[in-house]
Amino acid sequence: MNSANNIPPMMLGLRTSEIDYGKLFIGIFDNDEVGRNELSNTNCQFPNVQNKKRHKLGYYAFAYEKHSEHKSKYFTVENMFASNHFETAYKEALEQYNFKGKSIDSATDEIKDKAKNILADNSATFNKDDFQHFKSLFEKIREIKNNFEEIREPIPEVVETVAKQEQTLSINPEQNHKDYTNPETWTIYEELKSKIQSEIEGVEFNSTKDYIGLKKEKNIAFFKFRKKFFSVVVLAKKETIDKIILNNEIKILSESVQKFWNGQCSEIMIKNNNHLDEVVELLKIASK
Repeated sequence: MNSANNIPPMMLGLRTSEIDYGKLFIGIFDNDEVGRNELSNTNCQFPNVQNKKRHKLGYYAFAYEKHSEHKSKYFTVENMFASNHFETAYKEALEQYNFKGKSIDSATDEIKDKAKNILADNSATFNKDDFQHFKSLFEKIREIKNNFEEIREPIPEVVETVAKQEQTLSINPEQNHKDYTNPETWTIYEELKSKIQSEIEGVEFNSTKDYIGLKKEKNIAFFKFRKKFFSVVVLAKKETIDKIILNNEIKILSESVQKFWNGQCSEIMIKNNNHLDEVVELLKIASK
């Protein structure tokens, strides 16, 4: 885009179009005065718990983060490259520029824009090391993608027969999860549920449209269902989880996702019933 000013209205238009895209939209801004102002105008800044509703719909925004070598107040995408590359591009733009009939302000802006274009063209010849500062950018995008996968709103079902069923049948959140996942996965969940109920006195299972919560005076865990497996987000310290869970896969959650679940937590992937006992043992500890 030619201007940061265009990003907020574009994201607002997408968000209010009443179309459920089911996709992830990320606005990335220069870390300068204009960029910061327009970032604030998106109401989608990440991380920011106040924008969680928009994040659940797939709308995120952030500004480039300065790397350790950059000392200036402002930071733009061009500063991702080593300064000698921008210096080369700027000198080339200056040599090519025709100052005749131009004001100082217009000449400054046009040379800057031309230098940016030259830098973009020259980047095609850069080696791998020249892109080292982009790693943090890709890590931020990966963090956002993971966050979206954790908290995203399900895409509304538009099949007419389902809509008719919803008009005639009472809503049963647990049944919805059962219908969504495959029978084998649900059987494993019911086996784990039975073990939990027999091993942990006083626990409650509360179903919502997004997850099934486990509670005993306080939230303990949240069960999330996929087509071929389910996972358990357990509210416990990482060192406790790592000590107990030795066989099931553990997914480390970002700080923003942990804030969403209101506490330190990790996600346990349940793909078979081989090691359910260690999950029950962890839930026992988390319930105390």
